[in-house]
Amino acid sequence: MAKASQRLLRYGSNQLWATPVTLGNLLEEGVVEEKLHKWLEQYANDPRLVFGPPSDLDKREKRYSRIDITLFAPPASRQLARIKEILIGRADRYARATIMNPLPDHEKHATFWFVIQHPKNLNDPLMPHFHEGSDVGLVYYLSTPSNGSGGIMMVDPRGLIARGGQAFPKHKPAIQFHPRRGDLLILPRYVLHYTNVNTDARDRKAIAGVVKYDLPRAEALRFLVRPEKGGMRKSASKFPR
Repeated sequence: MAKASQRLLRYGSNQLWATPVTLGNLLEEGVVEEKLHKWLEQYANDPRLVFGPPSDLDKREKRYSRIDITLFAPPASRQLARIKEILIGRADRYARATIMNPLPDHEKHATFWFVIQHPKNLNDPLMPHFHEGSDVGLVYYLSTPSNGSGGIMMVDPRGLIARGGQAFPKHKPAIQFHPRRGDLLILPRYVLHYTNVNTDARDRKAIAGVVKYDLPRAEALRFLVRPEKGGMRKSASKFPR
């Protein structure tokens, strides 16, 4: 990763986005043990984790990522359970720092999956997308290309806005991030992002996920809208003051 881009993430992220993009390395911090990380790297070779055809979008369990999102729900092993616990903990910390602290009463929904990009495979890179159905997006990198390929591009949807003394160059309204093994990238739901082709000789392996913090069901029911006779609709209850 270019030093300039790294500075943008480590310093400028808090200024460039009202809700920051954060970067850390869980291996270097000692949050993830090397033994667990290697197990996850090996597990990522499972053929079930390979991208499926576009027709997978018609299947409930693969609708959002064309890959199996059921491995973590519930986790199929204690190692998957452990990394899920760690990533949710980091999402919670991020949410408290960028949304509200302490978080109000909520129901938490977390979904995780493996993302594998094989060498020179043009079908593997992710198309530009958001995670509007959630609050927090995460990517934990298990192995990364040695030649800097397979990076992730992040685009500020508000355009070129100077804050904190730094701004994107006029011709480049995005950050291209080239991850390292053990990096954890956390971003808000509204940041558009996509990945580039992996041109290295080895796979790019990652665990991606989203977490959302919903109102408790009893509270959410107060905001439901029900149909009325004559086609009119009204709130099921008064808006809280």
